[in-house]
Amino acid sequence: MPNALGQDRARSNALQTVLWTLCALASCAGTASAVEDYVEYALPAEYLPAEMPNDVWQQSLQLPQPVQMRDINWDEATPVDLDEMMSDVPVAVDPFGDYFYRPVGNAPPGWLIGNGDRLGIFSLTFFNGSQHKLGPLKYEFGAAVHFISGPVQTDLPPRVYDFSVGFPYHGVIGDAWSYDLTFRMGWYSDFEGSAREGIRFPSHAVVYRRTSDWWQWALGLEYLDRDDVALLPVFGALWTPSEDWRIEAVFPKPLIAYRFGGRRWTYLASEMGGGTWDIERVWGAEDVFTYRDFRLLLGVQGPGEGHDRIFEIGYVFSRHLEYRSGSPDFKPPDTILLRSVFRY
Repeated sequence: MPNALGQDRARSNALQTVLWTLCALASCAGTASAVEDYVEYALPAEYLPAEMPNDVWQQSLQLPQPVQMRDINWDEATPVDLDEMMSDVPVAVDPFGDYFYRPVGNAPPGWLIGNGDRLGIFSLTFFNGSQHKLGPLKYEFGAAVHFISGPVQTDLPPRVYDFSVGFPYHGVIGDAWSYDLTFRMGWYSDFEGSAREGIRFPSHAVVYRRTSDWWQWALGLEYLDRDDVALLPVFGALWTPSEDWRIEAVFPKPLIAYRFGGRRWTYLASEMGGGTWDIERVWGAEDVFTYRDFRLLLGVQGPGEGHDRIFEIGYVFSRHLEYRSGSPDFKPPDTILLRSVFRY
């Protein structure tokens, strides 16, 4: 009996071993089938069209063939500059942007070097060209003070002031046309007398047409409301033959700019300066004087930490000073202009 029991126990253990082995093999087969299904159907290698055939999920997977290093033709491979790819320097942008006419006399702070009969003028400008909104209405406010040194031959006040408010309106017509209308009212005086004659309305209206990515045309009028020049035509074209060149052949403020170093621009420009102010003469009489000059400017413009920096040096010539009362005109000698602007 003991031998029979031992034999039955041995057969039972063998049977359990066989059953466990079959279960393990079945489990492995099921896992392999799931993995095969996942690889075959969950990662399709080719783009599937919108109208898929009914048996698309029954097609065999076509995996791309691996490329061996020895099969690559390194002589024809495109080189990659890793330093350039990893550089965190931002892409240089054009600080000028699309062309918009800059009015005569709407100039940043500057110093006309001189004293005595050389007539020096140091100008500080505030809020020049900054735009604000009052509901749907846009407006811009400007203020400036001009400190006058000289001339000895005639009397000018030590300071004159500019205060102006403008209402710009820009619009687009179709794909190629745009326009810029600005009505401005200003008060230009030393504010020693009534200053009534210092109220002027310098405004402009210019139409633009872009004919290509590198050509833009401008045509319009600027109303200066000055004693020497009341009205100026605006005409010309903007030409950008490349990303590094900008040519504004527009009267009366042309400009040629070139970008160097990828981030900074240097430019050559010209403009007419000056203005008309209501003043009180030294003997107490009310009068109006007008100053005019022409400027040839060399400037550098580039980005700083959160702002643009502009520095200009210019040669100022054909200077002219006149009074509405008919006092003798005065022509100061040529001088140098220095301007520096930080635009945030």
